[in-house]
Amino acid sequence: MFESISRNAKMYLASQKYKLRRFFIYRMQAFTWLIAFMLGSTYQIVVATIIYTSSSGINGWTYYQMLALGGLANIFAGIMLFTLSPHNLGRLMRNGQLDQWLIKPYNPILMLLSITGSVSALGSVIVGIATLSFALIMAKISIFSLSAMLAIFIIGAIDVVLFELLVVLASYVLFRSSNFVQWIFNIGKNAVSYPLSIYGIAGLVLFTVVMPIGLATFFPAEALFSKIETSTLAFAIALEIIFMYAYYKASAWLLTKYSSGGG
Repeated sequence: MFESISRNAKMYLASQKYKLRRFFIYRMQAFTWLIAFMLGSTYQIVVATIIYTSSSGINGWTYYQMLALGGLANIFAGIMLFTLSPHNLGRLMRNGQLDQWLIKPYNPILMLLSITGSVSALGSVIVGIATLSFALIMAKISIFSLSAMLAIFIIGAIDVVLFELLVVLASYVLFRSSNFVQWIFNIGKNAVSYPLSIYGIAGLVLFTVVMPIGLATFFPAEALFSKIETSTLAFAIALEIIFMYAYYKASAWLLTKYSSGGG
């Protein structure tokens, strides 16, 4: 078992190293794409600034707390697209190139998360980290609150990636297409740039249970600013672990239904 884990971990790290090297071969092109993602990720800062300079803002949330939430949204979106690109995975399934990867002696789910992904999405991560760091400094957040945030954020980000994989595989098995998946996640990512409380109970359930994006944004932000009770935080982490297991198992089952799109 430990040998298998070690082998899979080495494969994943090697694949990410290769992905980064391939992306930065053409440096000017690479930096252009990174800058494009960075510029596209700044709109949340602009929107939050406009809201808080032209109105009283969102009830219960300060300007710097909104910036932190937007930073988390950018970080999670960048991690998600860096790990798994719905478009790239859909293309590999349609033309049959995925078959040669699935026969390799590695965990098939980890393999799918190794061979696709957009390196340029790191631009969103860079903007997210810068925004979050600035907001934390200005809001004077304690190390304890930051630790609680990181715990729920990391597990939540894994949840969202596995959920993304599940949806891509399901859409391919059912429709032989995954084009609409990224569009759906773009809508979700924009929605969770704001506190889920503004959408009411329906929105909270939608972006926490149906589409678990809130687990990587809203709840970590609530933990960061002590807006959530310890019991609720523990429940959210337990829910994340349950979701992680369910998404993994469901994705593994859908892979058994995959049939090559290649000739």
